[in-house]
Amino acid sequence: NQFQAIELNLNSLREGRIDEPDRVRRHAEKAAQGIESIDDAVRGFLKIARLRPPTPRTIQPNDVLHEIARELRTEAGMAGVRIELALHPALPQTQVDPDMLRQAMMNVVRNSLQALAGSEGGVIRIRSARAEGWLRITVEDDGPGIPPELREKIFDPFFTTRKDGSGVGLALVRQSIEMQGGRATIESEEGRGTVVVLELPWSP
Repeated sequence: NQFQAIELNLNSLREGRIDEPDRVRRHAEKAAQGIESIDDAVRGFLKIARLRPPTPRTIQPNDVLHEIARELRTEAGMAGVRIELALHPALPQTQVDPDMLRQAMMNVVRNSLQALAGSEGGVIRIRSARAEGWLRITVEDDGPGIPPELREKIFDPFFTTRKDGSGVGLALVRQSIEMQGGRATIESEEGRGTVVVLELPWSP
């Protein structure tokens, strides 16, 4: 679609008259925006293609979640959003790739921040639990939610509902979690918010 838009704008430039500088500038800007969008998509594809194999280490998952909350609290506060933690107080250590978990969590929480943009008083809740052999982490927001027809596509590479989005963040989340034998799912209701669930096999 972007290539078609670029071609249409370049064709318009070929037909532009020298006494219409505003028209020439407008089509040049649209063509440049299309090129920038394609560049973002290619960079996103490379991020997915270059994901390294997981390197599990024995970690305390709650430590990673505390770190994520600390790093993003200022950003959230500037957006009028509060980050709350509801972590299992006696969660044991487990074998997880900490860098992959950290990056996945950063992408999920930032996605919730973007969903809450402009909604003063929004809340993001991060929870941890051990359930039936799984480490279960949830990120819940009270944003606008996701329409039913879009929920199945939300983890697809390059799918995005934002004008400036690349559609890579949540695709990377799913891939990095699945590479560790886990699963990423989403639950959402319009007007009630969204819950992203990350589950990793428990490995003491």
